[in-house]
Amino acid sequence: MYPLLPLLLLPLSHALPSPLAPYHNWNLSSTASPKSNLTTPLNKRPPAFLAPAALSIYDVATGAIDCLPPTGSGLVAKSPTNSGHDKTTLVTFRYTQQTAGKTCQLFLFLDAAAKAAGSRQVDVFTSLAPAPPSLDCPSTWPPGNQRDNQLGRMDVVIGGLARWDWTSSGYLTKPGPCRKVGSVEAFELVGVGDEDYVRWTQAYGSGLRIGYW
Repeated sequence: MYPLLPLLLLPLSHALPSPLAPYHNWNLSSTASPKSNLTTPLNKRPPAFLAPAALSIYDVATGAIDCLPPTGSGLVAKSPTNSGHDKTTLVTFRYTQQTAGKTCQLFLFLDAAAKAAGSRQVDVFTSLAPAPPSLDCPSTWPPGNQRDNQLGRMDVVIGGLARWDWTSSGYLTKPGPCRKVGSVEAFELVGVGDEDYVRWTQAYGSGLRIGYW
């Protein structure tokens, strides 16, 4: 397993470049997604949360991983005109002493500057192993996305919390005991439908988080 990068504030210059050409003409909107079928709403942000220890962008066509600092820009993108170069975001967390004995749940928050178009949904998967952190990004071919089980599907909301459209497991989709301090857990955010585009900047407080209380 790769060593994890500590939670550091790194410069925004490491953020992703502008979206790929196939997405340039999309109507990137700050409007919320269609009403969700969620039965247990996420009404507010948790009082405390774990930020990612590592963040990467995965290219579905090539299997390449673009390792970013934890404060970089997340991207989920699908398009029939991108020659298969769909993008997913790989996120790694490490449970800290602050989560000991607490309750945990996954949240996806997008600030007002985030962008969304297409289906405005993301599928959430667990990962078999975490992607390498930005300071230990391999110079050889990367280990792939390590996709494992799907936890569910979220409807993203610009300026608010995503809503679970449906879930296949209660693990982290509902409040439950936090994992042991020092545990490492990784997830993948994947686009839904033929066209999807969601982009955010972690440094602005957006992105996938593990809330605890």
